[in-house]
Amino acid sequence: LYDDWAAQERERLYSMLRNVRVKLAEDLLSIQDYRAALDVANDIYANDPFDEDGVRISISSLKALDRAGDAIRLYREYCRRLDSELGLPPSKKLAELAGDNKR
Repeated sequence: LYDDWAAQERERLYSMLRNVRVKLAEDLLSIQDYRAALDVANDIYANDPFDEDGVRISISSLKALDRAGDAIRLYREYCRRLDSELGLPPSKKLAELAGDNKR
């Protein structure tokens, strides 16, 4: 009983933390603090390598920091992981952000 409750509560709190991190990273992007946005987005991505918001914010930040090569590498890594582990493609929105016209 305790284990079930604790697991549910942990998941609820993790979800809240994730949402706060996404909002913070988006706010940092909007004020053009790209390095800080990238740091927060990397935390999101490190906690869940399938979190598209973390990848999207990372790619946006990297591009804004003139690190397009790093953005492309991150996008390709994400696509490989999605395909190999889940058999899924990235969203159209993410593909467009990354400049992937094949999707």
